[in-house]
This record gives sequence, C-alpha cells and structure tokens, in this order.
Amino acid sequence: VAIVGLGTGCDLTPQAAAAIGSASLLVGGTRQLALAEPHSPDAAQWDLTGRLKDIVPTVAGAVENGQTVAIVASGDPLFYGVGGYLFGKLADAGIVPTIHPAPSAVAVAAARLGWKWSDAAVHSCHGRPIGDVVGLLRRHGKLAIYTDATNSPQAIGSVLHAAGIAEGTAHIAEALGTERERLRSMPLAELRTVDDADPLNVVLLETPKARVATVPFEPDDSFEKKMPKKGLITKREIRVLSMAALAVGDGD
Repeated sequence: VAIVGLGTGCDLTPQAAAAIGSASLLVGGTRQLALAEPHSPDAAQWDLTGRLKDIVPTVAGAVENGQTVAIVASGDPLFYGVGGYLFGKLADAGIVPTIHPAPSAVAVAAARLGWKWSDAAVHSCHGRPIGDVVGLLRRHGKLAIYTDATNSPQAIGSVLHAAGIAEGTAHIAEALGTERERLRSMPLAELRTVDDADPLNVVLLETPKARVATVPFEPDDSFEKKMPKKGLITKREIRVLSMAALAVGDGD
C-alpha cells in the first residue's frame, strides 16, 4: 500500500509514478483519481468521497485479496492531508504504507509568489471551523490558510475586518497546477470583497505583527461590570499573578 501526493502541478517522482502505475486499486477523492488515472488506466477505482471511515476495511480487504493499492491525496499527505488520519489507522490493521509526498499547496503558492513562509503560521479551516485566524495573524504577522467553500477568502476577510485588522497584504492562489491557475495580491482590507475565487484555493496573509502578552495584564476598564462604580472584586495585579501561577497555555 502506498499513499501518494499529487495535484499541485508538480511532476510525480519516479517512485510515486511507479507506486500508482503498479496499483491494481486506486483509492482517493474524485479530483485525485482523475489525476492518477492516466498513470494507471487499468486499475480499479474506489472514490472515498463521503466514506472516509470505510477506507481502512476496503484497503485491508484488497490487500488480503493480493491487490496492490495506491491511495492518492493532495500535495503532502501528512500536511493537513488524509495521510495523517490513514497512516495510524492502517498500521493498527497491520498495514504500514509507504508515503510519497508532493509539495503542499502552501509550498507551491509561496514559490509562485516568492513568499518566504518559514516564519509563517499555517492554519486549515478546510472542513472544520474557521478557528482563531485573528489571533494567529496578530501573533505571527504571516498566516497561510487552507480554505473551503464556507471558509472562503471572502469569509476570512470579513472576520479580519470585524476584528479591525485592515493593514497588510492578502494573496489568493487559486487552482494551482491547473489551466485555471490564478494568483492575486491585494490590500488586506479588500479580501472581504472577493466573491469570485475558485473553490480550490489557499490564502496567504501578511500584516504588522502585534505584540500579544502571554499573560494578559488587562486594566479594569476592559471588563464589563454589573456595578461599575464598585469595580471588580479582584485587583489587576492579583489577576495577573493568578494567571501566571496557573501556567495557562495555548488552547486552555
């Protein structure tokens, strides 16, 4: 069993091409199967769309029947991809797949734009809640985001606008590696107006990095109070010492 990354417009390595070419069963999403089919036209295909939980028994059954399986995924399968889910599940079933990664969509988008991303945070809201894009961008100043139809560039721009983040630059890399490929750069404030982005896209954001305190030292005026004249029960210094003593971390 091999898990092979493709679909970012980069040629397959000889090893990845051989893994697909020798497969008697191809497993993947609709788009990935279409990309893999020319490399293995005689292989049977199993579309995983909407039935991710059925992959492991399907692959295990194929292996028991002596079939060679290639699971095709987007980009680097272990970077916000299906490989992270599948590798452990297959290993639990006694199958240890070989992984052949391709460049991730973020890596390809950054390369197209000459955008240094070793100092950027990477976040995915593909098939999941939009998450703390505001906090991530403020803390890091650079943020790469995997999107989906709900959490689109426009939706992300609206969240940033509501948080008062308007300074900086937004890049949208659409349909990478296809005939529809398009790259756009714009002022960050304009991201919320983009309503024509290809559904297959990643967003790269830059804004001046904000200084965010690890332990908040918020003044009393930052809090809503039932009885404003009497203030808060705890004093500002006691609050900050309590937070430090609790060793509060990200996500707590």
